[in-house]
Amino acid sequence: MIVRMRIFKVGVKKPGKTYTVPDGSWVQTELLGAQHASFVTEMQVTFKNDQGLVMLDPDPANPTPKSKYRLKFLQMIDTVTFSTATEKILKEFNYAFMADMRRILKPHIKKIEFHQNYYEINGFFETRAGHIFYFATGDLRFFAKHYGMLVRTAKDFKDYTGGPNMTVKYDRQFIDNLLGAMKAKGVITDRAGKKTVVPVR
Repeated sequence: MIVRMRIFKVGVKKPGKTYTVPDGSWVQTELLGAQHASFVTEMQVTFKNDQGLVMLDPDPANPTPKSKYRLKFLQMIDTVTFSTATEKILKEFNYAFMADMRRILKPHIKKIEFHQNYYEINGFFETRAGHIFYFATGDLRFFAKHYGMLVRTAKDFKDYTGGPNMTVKYDRQFIDNLLGAMKAKGVITDRAGKKTVVPVR
């Protein structure tokens, strides 16, 4: 995603400087020093002091193409503001997430179990090889929609501690990375781009 960062001086309505940068970039601004262009799907203020503020929004000249997503819940993560979403929208997301997860995992698992919370879904699934995994969307009001879904090995369907944490980002590689996490030697890429080989115990 390409992010537009606009720097506003206090009391001035028009931005003094605008930067168009890739998601995750650091920008050295003249007015407010180093600022981080974090993942954003809607306009928001990310920094403010007595000198000025940073306004982030998706770059209108480089919109994120919706066609890249095959999964309904990924489209909703890009468009829903979970902190203000109605109960109806949250239910729609929950149903979409569970349906997509079943569709992705159906050829590979024997059983799946979902636990629905208001802003998070977690659960367990067991592969055809007998390996059990715990998963959790994270609280989607905050940073989970950027960091991704937590996945880790488990002893049984009540093991909430389990093995090492793995992250499956909510992006176009979601399916490949989720299935990769289930393999005997799943390769997972973390937020910093570091690849880790995680053995299934």
